[in-house]
Amino acid sequence: MSSYPNVATKRTLVEKISSRTGESQATVKKVLDETIEAIREELNNKGEVVFRNFGRFYVAQRAAKKARNFRTGETITVPPGWTVKFRPSKQFF
Repeated sequence: MSSYPNVATKRTLVEKISSRTGESQATVKKVLDETIEAIREELNNKGEVVFRNFGRFYVAQRAAKKARNFRTGETITVPPGWTVKFRPSKQFF
């Protein structure tokens, strides 16, 4: 378990959704796993996923940057890369 207060894990989400819907935890876990996999596939294709009144997951390119090798002190260039971002909707909070 996490040492952070109020952290929802996949297990706690499955338990909460199962108790609210009356579906078995196995069914809820399968649906949640498939949802996460569908989001992952879309983002891997540089797409975006939008949930109205929740938010938007999207992929953004990270610029190249200079960094330092801590062992040698040498300056190196970190190449550009991709990262996933989330922007909550105005109705989220």
